[in-house]
Amino acid sequence: MIELPLPPSQNHVYRTSKFSRRYMTAEGKKYKADAQLMIQAQGVRNPHDALSLIHYCFYWPDNRRRDTDNFLKVLKDCLTGLLYKDDCWQCTPTEVIENQLEPGNGHVVISWEL
Repeated sequence: MIELPLPPSQNHVYRTSKFSRRYMTAEGKKYKADAQLMIQAQGVRNPHDALSLIHYCFYWPDNRRRDTDNFLKVLKDCLTGLLYKDDCWQCTPTEVIENQLEPGNGHVVISWEL
């Protein structure tokens, strides 16, 4: 199990250039680098070949409506190479997404099964 601060939305992390190329913004690069350091500090160092289940529990700081999928893309990019080898799985694990309200303390807890 690992705990991370809530990521920025995918809308703030990825941009498209005028030449139709996708790139990661400075905000996205900073979150990814910081999150990967936190993941390693929590003991995740050897990526797995395959996972059967990944459970994401989002603890939102307020009750605003959010599109969870926009946050998952950023999290999956941070987990690639640390929790699992590649996010282009041949056999996609089951994903469980849970949302909770925890005022003033936004974070996400990620757990998995092999």
